[in-house]
Amino acid sequence: MSTDAQINNVLQDVYQRQTYTITHLSADKTYDEMTEDEKAEVRRLKKLDAEVKAHEEAHRRAAGELVRGGVRFSYKIGPDGKRYAVGGEVKIDLSEDPRGPKETKLKAEKIKRAANAPAKPSPKDKQVASSAERMQAEAEREIREMKIEKNKIKSGVYNASGEVVTSSTVDSSFNLTL
Repeated sequence: MSTDAQINNVLQDVYQRQTYTITHLSADKTYDEMTEDEKAEVRRLKKLDAEVKAHEEAHRRAAGELVRGGVRFSYKIGPDGKRYAVGGEVKIDLSEDPRGPKETKLKAEKIKRAANAPAKPSPKDKQVASSAERMQAEAEREIREMKIEKNKIKSGVYNASGEVVTSSTVDSSFNLTL
């Protein structure tokens, strides 16, 4: 057999295998043609698909304008040849608000609500909520510090170095000589 004939035979064999694979994968079974195990798998996948989509939609709705890039799903092909969502994610902006701690506090509250929005938050959701709680606590601390500093400035009490001091540190015992 010549080299050209051998190559032709190999190519024909590969083509037949590809055709069989494509035909086999794309041939959807009707529900009646499936085994009981396949039917059970389809029912399980349909339920999971609905749960995954509802879970991610809850995140998306609660996150609102913090969503970056929409919802992404990972899929599994069922015995019926259809795709079912088996996992998903919603990317949201988890950074501090550049406008300041008050806005960061509000943003952290929204992130926490979005993370806890689904009926059954995942471990990753709980981790995001915990991070948001820490962000919120830090923002609240910064807000308190800013209020203290603002009150010091309002009181107008300064030491010899020009630093604002509280009334408890002002020496009220002075002598006035005329």
